[in-house]
Amino acid sequence: MPNRLEGKVAIITGGNSGIGEATGHLFAREGAKVILMARREAQGQAVATAIRERGFEATFIACDVGDDDSVRGAVEKAAATYGRIDVLFNNAGGGGGGRFPNEPNSDWLRIVNTNLTGTFYVSQAVWGHLVA
Repeated sequence: MPNRLEGKVAIITGGNSGIGEATGHLFAREGAKVILMARREAQGQAVATAIRERGFEATFIACDVGDDDSVRGAVEKAAATYGRIDVLFNNAGGGGGGRFPNEPNSDWLRIVNTNLTGTFYVSQAVWGHLVA
């Protein structure tokens, strides 16, 4: 069933690489207007460009999901760009660099801020657009 997302606007956090990048390409092929959000701007812009070069619509918006102000600004920019938000794929995340017994507290706090708090911030910011 092609074009299952035709006319939908989809935000993908962590859309600059890995699962987020692959999901951006998939959602675009299914007809969505894709908004990629991530911290690393050069990578995010490259993914958006690759999607557009295949004839689909994609935009990159720089965003640190662990920063509530960054998230709210990015979501408002996304909503202003397309007039709506229909789909949210909370994908931003990461892990530590060491083994558990040696993991520094600072790494743990960074992981929780991105993987847990970031998911909360993005979901909360997008919620009003999804239920409108």
